[in-house]
Amino acid sequence: MENERELVYAPRAQRDLSALPHREGLRILTDLEILQSPPWPAAKVKKLRGHEFWEIKTGDYRTVFWPQ
Repeated sequence: MENERELVYAPRAQRDLSALPHREGLRILTDLEILQSPPWPAAKVKKLRGHEFWEIKTGDYRTVFWPQ
């Protein structure tokens, strides 16, 4: 895909993901795949007010990221 983005995980994010139960980690990774191809679903991905960061929620977990 022409508009597809590469996802880069910070070392801290990798550690946090690996510490989660396998099922939860897979749910989060599956949701993060949404970020590879815009436009993102507004109900799932939101910009944080007053910041350059965005968030995506998966169940009880929140992933904070910034697109570059």
